[in-house]
Amino acid sequence: MPPHPTRSWKEDWALLILAAGAVSLVIVRACLQSVTIDEADSFLLFAGQSWPAQWYPSSGNHVLNTLLERLVTTICGVNELTLRTPAILGAMIYVAAAFYLCRRLTARVVLEAPLFIALVYNPMILDYLVAARGYSLASGFLLAALAVMASVIGDRQQQSAGLQRKCAWISVFLSLSFAANFSFGIADGIALLFFFIWAARKRQSGFRAGVNLAASCFLPGLVIGFLLAGSVVWNWPKGQLYFGSKSLSEMTQGLVSASFDQLNPQVLNPLLLKWLGKMQPALPVLGALALLALMGSVELDRWRTPKPSAAPLLTFARLLTAIAVATLLVHWIAFHTFQLLLPQDRTGLFFVILFTLIFGSALAVRFEARRRDPVRWMAVAVLILVAAYFAGCLRFGYFREWRFDADTKQLYWAAVDANRRCGVREFVAYWMYPGVLNFYKRSYGQGALEFPSDSSKPLPAGKAGYVLYYPGQAGFIESQGLKILFRGERSDAVLAVRGCETETRNPASP
Repeated sequence: MPPHPTRSWKEDWALLILAAGAVSLVIVRACLQSVTIDEADSFLLFAGQSWPAQWYPSSGNHVLNTLLERLVTTICGVNELTLRTPAILGAMIYVAAAFYLCRRLTARVVLEAPLFIALVYNPMILDYLVAARGYSLASGFLLAALAVMASVIGDRQQQSAGLQRKCAWISVFLSLSFAANFSFGIADGIALLFFFIWAARKRQSGFRAGVNLAASCFLPGLVIGFLLAGSVVWNWPKGQLYFGSKSLSEMTQGLVSASFDQLNPQVLNPLLLKWLGKMQPALPVLGALALLALMGSVELDRWRTPKPSAAPLLTFARLLTAIAVATLLVHWIAFHTFQLLLPQDRTGLFFVILFTLIFGSALAVRFEARRRDPVRWMAVAVLILVAAYFAGCLRFGYFREWRFDADTKQLYWAAVDANRRCGVREFVAYWMYPGVLNFYKRSYGQGALEFPSDSSKPLPAGKAGYVLYYPGQAGFIESQGLKILFRGERSDAVLAVRGCETETRNPASP
């Protein structure tokens, strides 16, 4: 693998701009976007408790993220930014690792810039780099481990001591990834195992050297994993892993639809919006076909005319492919043998990362060929189109999975306003909203308000105030004669009260 990291920083102006833009976008979104149900509930149940709930075994407790949330909010107070600070840290690690990998794989702007966009600006990845859950840290540490693997594979003169040190870092990164989110566990474990097998075959000889290598690869991660998540895993209760897909097609469809999300008309002009919108159904198929063509042509070309200069790139691409395929196989076996559901949407985020990086690595191998290569340019065209589509999905206002919570901050201040003007103290909240509203109550200290959750059918009648989801509860609002004081523009969240005839106005936070 070429030592591209030794290039001048001036040659990487495109990557530097993209990396700075990604970090800025994450921070801005963390400040602006309303808190969601999953973010609020995980904080209130685990990080925000007075007792050590960070060690409580639950699928909602992403241990490393919970620990960091507790630390930051204890020191700096509770608000959207402090809640999401661990996710911002994970995003910075992820962006730095993506930057390094793109520089390491190729020196060609035509490849490294769209590859970086595909790795970082994917709407699904960006959402979870911002959300206050463990996915950002898990993704960041996984990609950091893959970056160190690329460094080892590309350095043919690696000394034994240096190799063991890098193996220890890989072990620590993958353990931290697991501690941040248990859904990454199989991918993390297989990545570590396969890298160890490669390193043992290529870099070591003799029993003692093998033992030292194994200790470097596994011992640091086991220690870190035990300290952070050992008791949580040991006491893990049955029935917690209830979120997942029931077929490979359902899993694939979830990952594809989340990645190729709605285009933003505020970002794209109408002509580009129309063109990319028409191409959207074809882009995932074209990407899959291009990936198969790349890997097939790479292996065929390698078999015909070995190229020593491309060997590290090819090794890295093969290692990533083996990790991805083995991870998918183990998940499939676990599903059919132990009824452990397949990854769904966010719990399969590592597949998006792995296959994007496989695509980029295989394409970088093809760029090593000096002759004309139609497969290479076809793949570059697909990558550029995908990158353009992802860039066209950029947004500030909501998470795709929790769009119904896009206006919860304004909703909270509408409740405060209704309390002041109408005397309403209790708002019966539909299940989407009580956790978020109680988070804001804790953050902003409006202790007079109460937001009891009620998902019963029918909703309790005769209450003074309600927080509802308009498409589902429009009939209830009309039948009860409630007055809507607030309705979210992006989410259809509604605050409705009884017996308040004062003028409706748009609430604003102080």
